[in-house]
Amino acid sequence: MLSGFYILEQTLLLVKINDTERSDEMYEKIEAFCKEHGISIASFESMCGLSENYVYKLKTNFNPQILKVKRMAEVLGITVDEFIGKEDE
Repeated sequence: MLSGFYILEQTLLLVKINDTERSDEMYEKIEAFCKEHGISIASFESMCGLSENYVYKLKTNFNPQILKVKRMAEVLGITVDEFIGKEDE
């Protein structure tokens, strides 16, 4: 379940994900995009300006920064709500 947003050290806005299933769905959306476009996860990370293995951390119930979530959603061509599964609720 998505808990919402919180501020860490007054500068970083994070998406708090408390649901492994939701994290897996986010990862699966990226994986499907990469397969559809014939690119690797590493290439996707590069397109989004993410560090190496950032996407794989989504599978470990990682709390990503909202700006990075926004960038991933933009590259995927979907809204942040669609990406994090908020519209499913």
